[in-house]
Amino acid sequence: MARRLVNDSSGSAAVDFAIVCPAFFMLLLGIFESGRVMHANNTLAHAVHEAGRYAIVYGAESDEPASASDIKALVKDKAMGLDPGKIVVPDPTFPPDNEPGSTVTIEASYPFNFMLPFTASVAVTLNAATSMVILH
Repeated sequence: MARRLVNDSSGSAAVDFAIVCPAFFMLLLGIFESGRVMHANNTLAHAVHEAGRYAIVYGAESDEPASASDIKALVKDKAMGLDPGKIVVPDPTFPPDNEPGSTVTIEASYPFNFMLPFTASVAVTLNAATSMVILH
């Protein structure tokens, strides 16, 4: 009877699965979280870039010049999928002024929180910035 149990391998697949399964799912969930971080970072960068494009087209000599509040609102509006209440956009800078030839600089940051229970306490701050020359 003992010899029969030693040579029996009928439950070995279940044991192998129990050993490998947690590591596999941790790796899979880590890949998903990495994708979420990259998506949020790209979304924030795109929103800042679009606000920069808006600012260079609507400079001081345009019919409706862009204000700092317009640019900040545009960043939050273009950041689809991110919580607009958490996006921090300091006032854009227009050194020396908002005239054509000046440079507009726009920055934004977003605190990203992971969804996995073992990474819930880890917070990453995503940052994006752009500088463009005002055309109009």
